[in-house]
Amino acid sequence: MDRQSITTESNAHLKDSRNNTKKPPKLDSPDQHKPVSFLGVLQSVFAAAFGVQSQKKRLQDFSQGKPFHYVLVGILFTAVFILVMVGLVQVALKAF
Repeated sequence: MDRQSITTESNAHLKDSRNNTKKPPKLDSPDQHKPVSFLGVLQSVFAAAFGVQSQKKRLQDFSQGKPFHYVLVGILFTAVFILVMVGLVQVALKAF
């Protein structure tokens, strides 16, 4: 091999490694443009609250869901969670 071919091969390898960025996975379902149901939004908020949301589901939420729905359900979930915690503390304090 001569010097020019080695340089060309090295440059090709560098070019390939720079273009090797991670692409988000494509959704496989045929109903990609179907809006997310209330149950789907609720499930996504619960999964996000506990930190167990899958990459595929997260991409589906961002591509199909409306941000207002997720924010509204997230605020309601947080309010209910706080009220439940306050109630449990009140019950625990009255028990002692």
